[in-house]
Formats: sequence, C-alpha cells, structure tokens
Amino acid sequence: MNDRLLGIGATVLKVTNILNWMCVVGFAVALLLSFPFAPVILAHLAAKYTTQPVLPILIVLRFMCVLGLLVGPPVHVVLTRLRAIVATAQSGDPFVARNAGRLQAVGWALLAIQLLDVTYGLISWGLAAHHVDTAGWAPSLGGWIAVLMVFVLARVFKIGARMRDELELTV
Repeated sequence: MNDRLLGIGATVLKVTNILNWMCVVGFAVALLLSFPFAPVILAHLAAKYTTQPVLPILIVLRFMCVLGLLVGPPVHVVLTRLRAIVATAQSGDPFVARNAGRLQAVGWALLAIQLLDVTYGLISWGLAAHHVDTAGWAPSLGGWIAVLMVFVLARVFKIGARMRDELELTV
C-alpha cells in the first residue's frame, strides 16, 4: 500500500528514535562529566545558592540525568513498535495478532515513561521547595489517558485479529 502519510510517519518515527538515542547519549555524557567537573559545578551552584548546601543539589542533578537515561529505552520501545505497526499497515495487513502485542508493549513503555515523569515531578517539587531553580513540572493527565487508551486498543486489536483468523478458517 502506497500511503504517503504512513511513509512520512515511518520516517518521523525513525528520525525521532535517532534523536531519542542522541538525548540518551547527552544525559550519559552530562552524568559522566559531572564527576570530573564537580568542583566547577559546585562553585557555580555555591555562587547562585549562597545560603544552601550545594552538594545535595549536584546529587539531585545527577539523579535527574539517570532519569534521562532511563526514559530512553521505553521511548525506543514506543517508536520501534509503532514503526513496525506502520510497516504492517503499509503492507496492507495491520490487523494481525503481532500488532496487538506491539500495542501492549507500547502501553507498558508509556506507563514506564509516566512513572519516570512523576519521579521527575517529585524531584522538581522538592528542588523548588528549597528555592532551587527547575524547569518546572505539571502532571500529565493526557499521558495517563494515552496509557489506558493504548492498552484498550491492544485488547481491541487482539480480539479483532482472533475474530479475523476464525473467519478465515470458516471460509
């Protein structure tokens, strides 16, 4: 099937996954460099936050880098499984049992991303409570709805694929 939108979608998913892994590498580099450059970072933090101990802030920043590392694999799962689903749509046969499994994997990956996001939010609130600048955070209701929606779609795909297989056997 030659569907231009599916082709664009497949390309966007591929490029996004490359960007995802570039971000993971960036978090890894930032985390690794935070050790040899700790004196410089601590001096910068001490100049900015004159009334607070700054070593805990550096430790929290390192933990945030670890969160960035941890979110990369689930994002990879989402992007690669969606790309595989798009490939089946391009081949003209998207309603197969494998896509139900892929959607379920996407649901679990989205759930992991949401849990990591909540962790980031708690850290962000903790830093803000100590008057440390953060990028801010707000809970994502849409993300939680997406998790539920993907799990429901996975179930619908599974049932639909089973019904299709049964129908093919009776014909």
